[in-house]
Amino acid sequence: MLCLVPHNFAKLVVIVGVLILSADFVYFTFVPKNFQIRFPSSDGSISILDFRLSTCFYTTLTAGVTSLVYGGILVILQAKSLYTLKTFITCHADKQCCICYHLHHQVQL
Repeated sequence: MLCLVPHNFAKLVVIVGVLILSADFVYFTFVPKNFQIRFPSSDGSISILDFRLSTCFYTTLTAGVTSLVYGGILVILQAKSLYTLKTFITCHADKQCCICYHLHHQVQL
């Protein structure tokens, strides 16, 4: 679908960034702050498995922020018309199909 409608790419990138950041926020909010699991070992001592925010959390946080910034820049550029995306699917219906357009140009000839 993205290949068929490339002018929605910037909006899609912003939406993906917001979804990733909201998932990180939900995870950060609901994970216990001092989450530890104690395991007995074979020699009788206790091993503690300590859970904390780690590489996966920070990687998705970075991906979300990057996606949001990149998408925001593309939305601003598209709003200011600094770039346009033209593909083989691009069509101007008023120039191709409209009877009014053809009649207007025939009268001027």
